[in-house]
Amino acid sequence: MNKLTNFTRRDFLQSTPGLVGLAFSGFSFEVKKTNPLFSFSTLGCPKWSFDTILNFAAEHKYKGIEIRGILNEMDLTKCPEFSSPAQIKESLKKANDKGIKIVGLGASANMHIADPILRKSNLDEAKRFIDLAQQLNCPNVRVFPNDLPKEQDRDKTIELIINGLLELGKYAEGKNVNVLLESHGKVVGKEILLQIMQAAKHPQIGLIWDVVNMWTVTKETPTEV
Repeated sequence: MNKLTNFTRRDFLQSTPGLVGLAFSGFSFEVKKTNPLFSFSTLGCPKWSFDTILNFAAEHKYKGIEIRGILNEMDLTKCPEFSSPAQIKESLKKANDKGIKIVGLGASANMHIADPILRKSNLDEAKRFIDLAQQLNCPNVRVFPNDLPKEQDRDKTIELIINGLLELGKYAEGKNVNVLLESHGKVVGKEILLQIMQAAKHPQIGLIWDVVNMWTVTKETPTEV
């Protein structure tokens, strides 16, 4: 994740005056009668076991979790909790029993890579996550764009990202899983993200708008984006 250098979330909010008020204007009645559903990412608790994560979520009234890793293992398909169909079924039951929905799986797969062997490895990881998400009744898998290497033609890199997304979107067809590209790394500007998402149109491809990742690099306000 990008480091916040000489910058606070207060600075961010102050740079977008009226944003919060705009978000709620005209919707006060609906907000009052609607209970918001909150989730958190296990990226923030890398040393917690799966049981600890679920217990914390339930105790603090969360309704969902994004699983980015468990006990410092970022490849979820290597975690004991998801190592077999029986273990996956048991883990899903634990989450359901706690009233917790697994809303996303955070893969580390990068779409920008040109080297055939490394590219296949990254796409294969994403596909394993899609298969796992299907078994967990999880609707989303996150992937990264992620870089714009200087030694690699920019247009070619963008094409690689687009083609990677489309390959994964096609793989996800019929699995009730969406592939979501996060604004991350060097691919955070609104123009390049718009270019990629317009070219990678597919019913199961979407975007995770990480507003902080974008702001710390581009200084584009949420309203502008």
